[in-house]
Amino acid sequence: MRVVSHQRYPETAEFDPASGTLTVTADRPATPNAELRTQGLYAQLGESTVVFFNSQRRLYIRVGRTNFPVDEELNLEWRLLRPSEYDKNSNLVHRAESELILSRPESGRVQLRYPSGPPSGPPLDEDPTAFISDEDYDFGLLIRGIITDSERRNVMLGD
Repeated sequence: MRVVSHQRYPETAEFDPASGTLTVTADRPATPNAELRTQGLYAQLGESTVVFFNSQRRLYIRVGRTNFPVDEELNLEWRLLRPSEYDKNSNLVHRAESELILSRPESGRVQLRYPSGPPSGPPLDEDPTAFISDEDYDFGLLIRGIITDSERRNVMLGD
């Protein structure tokens, strides 16, 4: 299945949910009409590659060798451990750090700590880019946002 990078536009990859193999294939086409249907997103969170995908109308989060089905048994916790720090001129001094914890009774527990927030530039509240949000720079926060919002979940499922 084709998945899209959350961190490197316009990168895409082929992902095999059974083995967890992720192979970067190419850049996405530049025009929207040329887009190929994708079934998920991926990003590097700390030392781990995380894939959030739709397979057979069910959502999953793949971390390492474990597929976590997104259902009532999944416990997902996200938290901001340290906000970004800026100097008096709004230059980034330290990136934020976030944590994503996934657990299920039969799948175990995974704890991911990773840098989040913009890698450079001013704070988001000073960024002139329309509709920009923290989810654009924090894949764990994006996953939590989709899982907790039924409309966004339905979009991810292709409804």
